[in-house]
Amino acid sequence: MRIIRSRGFRLIIFLVSLGALITAPRSLFEMWQRRDIGRERQEVRDDLASKNEELKRELMQAQTPEYIEEVAREKLGLIKEGETIILMPNDKLQMTNENQEENIANWKKWLRLFF
Repeated sequence: MRIIRSRGFRLIIFLVSLGALITAPRSLFEMWQRRDIGRERQEVRDDLASKNEELKRELMQAQTPEYIEEVAREKLGLIKEGETIILMPNDKLQMTNENQEENIANWKKWLRLFF
């Protein structure tokens, strides 16, 4: 009992308590920040998982014969045996674009040129 009532023991208890009071809010704040970082990482992981699933679906679709045929027709210009390609001239389309340019006032043309 005498040790508990001594002035030195009380001072030590006070300093330890004061240190705990000073460091506790800091530790709580760091834990709160880490929890937010964990939540952000979880959201990023979920986004990446959904993107991964979407890419897997696209890969499965890209491996189908229908998709390969569609890409060959659209991007490579290939045709099936027995089909005929008809090309139409774009003269009218080009003329309408040129006529539209001529109908614009000069000051608008300059404005478009610089801005």
